Amino acid sequence: MAIYRHYENKEELLLSLCEETFATMIRLLDEARQKPGTRLEQLRRCVRAVVDFHLSHPNHYKVTFMTEIPPGPVAERKLPSGNMSWTACAPECASVPGKGPGYRR
Repeated sequence: MAIYRHYENKEELLLSLCEETFATMIRLLDEARQKPGTRLEQLRRCVRAVVDFHLSHPNHYKVTFMTEIPPGPVAERKLPSGNMSWTACAPECASVPGKGPGYRR
């Protein structure tokens, strides 16, 4: 198959799609944070950017968050990619007064 000229196996292909999705999410989060506003407004923009992306790209969501990659070296490389996207939004989450970890409405 032609696709396996670029990827060693299915897991490598899935990982590539996950990395692409996380890179896009990081870019969208960076763009959302660059706009002026309070930390809460920035957090809301970040969340909205991620939700809008996944609503308009449901297959990216399915591959990234609902497709299991069997345990092994490829699966271990997925976690750092996902952590980078979380880290991109974490400052807004941690800095909203009264809305940090453990906050309940």
